[in-house]
Amino acid sequence: MLTHPLSRRQWLGFSALGCGCVLGASAAFAQAASTPVPAGYTPPEPVTDLTKAPGLQAKLIGGAEGRVRSYAVIFGKGDEIMCGMTAFAQRERLVAANFTAIGAIESGLFGWFDKQYKAYRNLPVNEQAEVASLVGDIGLVNGKPAVHIHAVVVPKDGIARGGHVLHATVWPTLELFLTAYPTPLMGSGPAHLAFQAAMRRLSAFAASASASRLVAKDISDRSWACPECKRVQR
Repeated sequence: MLTHPLSRRQWLGFSALGCGCVLGASAAFAQAASTPVPAGYTPPEPVTDLTKAPGLQAKLIGGAEGRVRSYAVIFGKGDEIMCGMTAFAQRERLVAANFTAIGAIESGLFGWFDKQYKAYRNLPVNEQAEVASLVGDIGLVNGKPAVHIHAVVVPKDGIARGGHVLHATVWPTLELFLTAYPTPLMGSGPAHLAFQAAMRRLSAFAASASASRLVAKDISDRSWACPECKRVQR
């Protein structure tokens, strides 16, 4: 049983401001929209516009349909990152991916997720800044790709800022490299996904010849409960 009506990934699925597509759960969005948030916070919102990155260019540089694929994705001046990545993920029918990027932005709105309000505390950067680090992943929420990005940027004062990317406008360019996987990344939230991955690693370790009998038996006999969905796994 979930501790909250919506998992964090589902909330994140609605958080790309001003871009993207509705991820299917209109009732969930109605619930999010009806939750009051204080000034200086941004509530999760459905994405509605995929046209804000007209300069985006993408090229398949490795792999093929049904296999692991690698892409180079280049943003131009004025392209909005969340819109562009959402449009790209839908066009390429991505079901699981991770990516990194470097470049620069002319402005952006980052967020810190406040579990009390189920909303993001606004962390704006209203000037040109170097993108020192940008990482993200893509998974399926209600059968459609949901883009999740964190970034660190450095403006002219040299002080790093960042967080969850709500929106960010590129200037002059952003170079992104993405790896897409054929197996869908699905689950109720990041904690659930991390838990499932950890369980797979534990199972592999328990089965390996290098694992001691005592450790392997402890792993095999123990019941493990996912911290998010609360389901007991063996």
